[in-house]
Amino acid sequence: MPATVTSISGSPKKPMSNDRGLNHILVDGDGLNNIMIQVQEFKVGAAFGKYHLHEHTDNVFFVIDGTLKAVVDGETHLLQPGDLIFIPAGSPHKATNGGDTVVRALEIYAPPAGDDSHPAPDPTEGATA
Repeated sequence: MPATVTSISGSPKKPMSNDRGLNHILVDGDGLNNIMIQVQEFKVGAAFGKYHLHEHTDNVFFVIDGTLKAVVDGETHLLQPGDLIFIPAGSPHKATNGGDTVVRALEIYAPPAGDDSHPAPDPTEGATA
């Protein structure tokens, strides 16, 4: 496969669940079997996605703009621009906007997640902030 150039503005778009925002699919595993890359834009006030895990897929978030709130293995992390979180395969997690501006985060799956996503018990359900 030859080298490919893409951009956020020219990439395919996919709405996130729970009306959280938009995924810009940069590399979807088509022709590349070991990685998927997207930029996620989380809306202000967006609800969390469902707590889940990827059995065989490592997941990385790198924050470009805004504050990303990630819950991984029951622990809450507030990530700022320039911060990166590595979520190893098998670690339950969820992510959303943790601030008052749109969050843009580069997300990498290695290998591509495909149907590797499974629901996990959410330790934050019923918790009060």
